[in-house]
Amino acid sequence: MKCVMVGVFLVCLFSFAQMAPPAFQLPSEEQRNLIALKCIEEVNIDKRIIEEVLKTEVLPKTNRKYKKFLECSYKKQGFLSLDGRRMLYDNLFSFLSEFYQVDDLGVLEHCKMIRVDDPAELCFRNLECILVSLRLIEADDGEVDTNNV
Repeated sequence: MKCVMVGVFLVCLFSFAQMAPPAFQLPSEEQRNLIALKCIEEVNIDKRIIEEVLKTEVLPKTNRKYKKFLECSYKKQGFLSLDGRRMLYDNLFSFLSEFYQVDDLGVLEHCKMIRVDDPAELCFRNLECILVSLRLIEADDGEVDTNNV
């Protein structure tokens, strides 16, 4: 009987492992561009708004379509859960570690505390928080050590 139970457990465990979602894989730059174009179309946002944000890094706080664009894009890139209730920071950190030192990304920890019921607003507020934090990293990296001890 004990062998049968172990066998059933192993079959269940194997079945569960087969149903587990695949590990996160960073989208390539080409994939990210395709996702952006698809979300621009889905949300019906003027592409120039996205281009302006990329150029100026000024976020349009009152533009609902921009927030919906972020929601669409983050879901498709794997940075927002499919139900839109939480940011997937492990995936986001994996992406950001391509551009920043992993140790530096600790400044983003407080962004994880953002809680909002609306997925589009959740994405927008997290992006605001992340950008402020990344600017701190960049400012620290640009400092010159004048301490000649």
